[in-house]
Amino acid sequence: MTHVTDIEPLLTVADLARWLRKHENQIRRMAGDGTIPALRIGETWRFDRREIERWLRGEGPARTEETD
Repeated sequence: MTHVTDIEPLLTVADLARWLRKHENQIRRMAGDGTIPALRIGETWRFDRREIERWLRGEGPARTEETD
């Protein structure tokens, strides 16, 4: 069972850009073209740290999801 305290907060474009040392526009492009695993919530991109870590290790394809 997953508890609310087990859920990590999602990263913003700015958070991920700092972590990966990339420009924010490059992160948005990568999310938009499916290069990096991302969630689109309305007009905003968010990133799950665990999914990004898996992607960086090459343990799976990028997954982009969109919600309203």
